[in-house]
Amino acid sequence: VVVLNLGPQKIPRAFLLDSGSTISLIDAKVADELKIPGYKNPLTLFWTGGQSRVDEWSRVIPIDVESFSDKPQKHVLYFHTFRKLQISPQMFDADEMQHRYPHLRNMNLRSYTPKAQNITIISRKPLLLKY
Repeated sequence: VVVLNLGPQKIPRAFLLDSGSTISLIDAKVADELKIPGYKNPLTLFWTGGQSRVDEWSRVIPIDVESFSDKPQKHVLYFHTFRKLQISPQMFDADEMQHRYPHLRNMNLRSYTPKAQNITIISRKPLLLKY
């Protein structure tokens, strides 16, 4: 979970860290609902197997993001909006992961169960993680 700092508002949101991603993405609908300004920058996304999708209305938006940990880190990240990201909600069970992967046992991890209104952010910024 990260915290989006939008002026006086602090909004906790789930995110997906994709270390292979070359850009950070946020669902355009969420950016619209949060009234985050930005500038238009059409975007084409490419996947494996030659798949691609275009969003002519994509925009770049700066968001002040804070890690949700004992020692929070703050960063301004630039996200590209994209309509219909179509990412399935994922659950994260911290106890199960720490049991399965011993190297995670000393980390302060929190379980997460998605709700209908939650969003997923794809970020390439490992700086938000506490090692």
